[in-house]
Amino acid sequence: RRVLFRSNRNTQCFLTQDWGQNEDWGVWSTGPNPGLALFMPSGKPKTLTLDLRAFIQARHPTQQVNISLDGVAQKTVTLTKLDNNQIELNIPASAYGKEWLNLQFSLPQAISPKALGMGEDNRQLGIGLKSAVFR
Repeated sequence: RRVLFRSNRNTQCFLTQDWGQNEDWGVWSTGPNPGLALFMPSGKPKTLTLDLRAFIQARHPTQQVNISLDGVAQKTVTLTKLDNNQIELNIPASAYGKEWLNLQFSLPQAISPKALGMGEDNRQLGIGLKSAVFR
């Protein structure tokens, strides 16, 4: 099952905090602790793969992303490229039988474009969410 976040206002219901509005490619996080709640599909999927963008620039070359699933720390990654960051998460057995899978991100390097001298945008950007795919 795949959830696409590009230009799809219907996906706003999955974005629990610290997200912006959907754009033609997906949605930016706008704070240091974005949350995501996805319907758990039937069939006990083993993994969830996130396709992410990273807000990086020459003066800000990395984004650290800490990810928890249902309150349990799952993975920490450091993104160094703008696009096509595929992050695969193992779905814990404790998630089976639940209606929702709750993801919490911690983005200690989220920064505003304004802080980097890139205009007046004060949003604390970290990651851009393009899709989530259960397998």
